[in-house]
Amino acid sequence: MGDKMMPDFKYYLENQEELVKKYNSRWLVIKEQQVVADLGNGMDAYDWGRDNLGEETEYIIQLCTPGPAAYTRRLFTVPMK
Repeated sequence: MGDKMMPDFKYYLENQEELVKKYNSRWLVIKEQQVVADLGNGMDAYDWGRDNLGEETEYIIQLCTPGPAAYTRRLFTVPMK
């Protein structure tokens, strides 16, 4: 994960419990330590990020679930270029 995206992932980890209460099983688009969108599947989250944030900006897409399973099994970045 790029250094620029680490604060967004850290935000998710530090706020996971509260985020799960609000967004359980949703795919979150997180930019600058804020949830900017929540969607029903990962592809919709990817499309939303590309269409609304552009290909030149950095953000993460994270499945919001309790515990470490959502981020220890697979965490990936997709090159936008």
